Amino acid sequence: MILMNPIMRTITLLFICFLAFFSLLTMPIYAALTPTPTSTPAPTSEPTAEPGSLNEKVKLLKEKIETKVAEIAKNDKQIIRGTIKEARIEELDVIQSDQKVRKVLLESGVTVIKDFVRTEMKPLAIKELTKDDVVIVAGFPLESDFSAKVIYRIPKMIFVSGQITDLSKDFVITLIGDDKKEVSIDIESSTTQNLLDSKNIIYKKTGFSKIKVGDRIQAVVLEGASGKNKKALRIAIIPQEYFASQ
Repeated sequence: MILMNPIMRTITLLFICFLAFFSLLTMPIYAALTPTPTSTPAPTSEPTAEPGSLNEKVKLLKEKIETKVAEIAKNDKQIIRGTIKEARIEELDVIQSDQKVRKVLLESGVTVIKDFVRTEMKPLAIKELTKDDVVIVAGFPLESDFSAKVIYRIPKMIFVSGQITDLSKDFVITLIGDDKKEVSIDIESSTTQNLLDSKNIIYKKTGFSKIKVGDRIQAVVLEGASGKNKKALRIAIIPQEYFASQ
């Protein structure tokens, strides 16, 4: 326990700092948006964007996490970080940053597994760890293997944007992305929702009922499993009225 407390505290502070910094990102970032052609005239101008896109800032934050985790690993030889290649009941194959596969040994009732969800840590069962999950593992090396005492699963966030094509009563937004692919995202009670005020060109908090088909959307979501809806952490809505007023 003397070993685990500082590890747990360091990783928790890292993740909380990440979310705190992420929450301060300004939402009016849409210089790169190009509205889907409609019968209304194409806009002649768009709101002024702050330097750098939201996507670039998310990438920068991910790089900072990578750097910090590398520093932790350098100072404490009992931490490894990687992506699960294969998950079994009593062990994981984890691909580390050097592309080497490390076998992580799990022990039911002893290995503690937790999932970072925003600023909280939720307990996980071993069977909930799946391929492509990103994990930080604290434990002890055993020759070529690694005995896990605590495993932290880190959420994978991505940026999506496009035009809304459907809204369901189950709080699901379907959009056509800028890459012409369809994406469905779940809006939850914890999702931060902002709507552009077309007159003042500022974002204001909004609710699901104010969102309409045809509006543009930018969202930061949890990537999730292939074929399933992505959970929205933060969305910014640009109403179609904005483009009509240009």
